[in-house]
Amino acid sequence: MSYADALARISQIQSLIGTTSVQRTAAPSTSTAPSTSSTAVTSSDTTAFQSALNAALSNANGNTSSALKDALKNLGKNGAATSAPSSSSTSADPSPSTSSTGSTTSVTGLANAPTTRAEAIARSQEFAGKATALTAQQLKGVLARQGFSGEGLHVAWALAMRESGGQPGAIGRVNSNGTRDHGLFQVNDIHLGRSLDPSVMYDPDSNAAAAFKMSSRGTNFSAWAIGTSGWAGHLMRTMPTTYAQLNAAYQKWYDRYPG
Repeated sequence: MSYADALARISQIQSLIGTTSVQRTAAPSTSTAPSTSSTAVTSSDTTAFQSALNAALSNANGNTSSALKDALKNLGKNGAATSAPSSSSTSADPSPSTSSTGSTTSVTGLANAPTTRAEAIARSQEFAGKATALTAQQLKGVLARQGFSGEGLHVAWALAMRESGGQPGAIGRVNSNGTRDHGLFQVNDIHLGRSLDPSVMYDPDSNAAAAFKMSSRGTNFSAWAIGTSGWAGHLMRTMPTTYAQLNAAYQKWYDRYPG
């Protein structure tokens, strides 16, 4: 299947899901977006979403089956939640996100990176849509084993906290261009299949690996509005208020980096 066909399948899923998303817990000290209340999407719902996404991506004839539609529609049965605006600069709506301050209890089973694709897919399904945050040290460990080091590790940690609150399963709201942002670094749909396999996008290691690639091995974070070149420079010139908000939120997390 071509990349264009894959995006078309994703768009089909998004149109069926509508505004169904996962609510992220507000952190007033780092967010400029208001929080909203919602009923959590269940584990079975998020598994259905992942299965539907995989089925759509492998559906070469361009038709979304009725069974797939039913699985997607089930996402809304337990109370759809609308997430706070995404802050990912890889999306069409680069407004600061509402994010959590992180869980105080370590998430089990993350001592090592997945060793097989099947394991990564299982982790992605486990986290998808859940408001479960990694601890500060867990997040740092995931980023380090995916290649980030030194100042790049510091910056990446602050960005992951700004983008998702350290929640591997964070799903952004629908952007104005119909795309969504996914996982720790809120990787936009346009990068799925190119920088990130959608089957593993909520696996923290896979999402971090994609961010490492997209940031030129942890040296250029323009895609997340850091710096003054590339997309960051464009945003600074065309949307200075948003650029300032994103960088202020980033700086607050940067100052909280666990040494």
